[in-house]
Amino acid sequence: MVVLAETKIITRRSADEASARPASPRRIAGRRRVTESLRQQLVQHYTRDNLGAQAVGDELGLAKSTVLRILKQTRVDIRPRGRRIR
Repeated sequence: MVVLAETKIITRRSADEASARPASPRRIAGRRRVTESLRQQLVQHYTRDNLGAQAVGDELGLAKSTVLRILKQTRVDIRPRGRRIR
């Protein structure tokens, strides 16, 4: 019995071929550094302006979970979730 295996030859691209390749259609989202001034803005929006975590995140370009994590790290009292009864 004879078994034939198909082999694939892998070659390196030259520098010209690699640079001529179109850019990837996927864009990797960049992370935003949380600076001290951004933390202060976040706390101000949440406490003084009385915005919710989602609204603060939308305003500053952060995820709600990031906003809540920063608020916990800075020892700000987190308000309960849900609608306020007046």
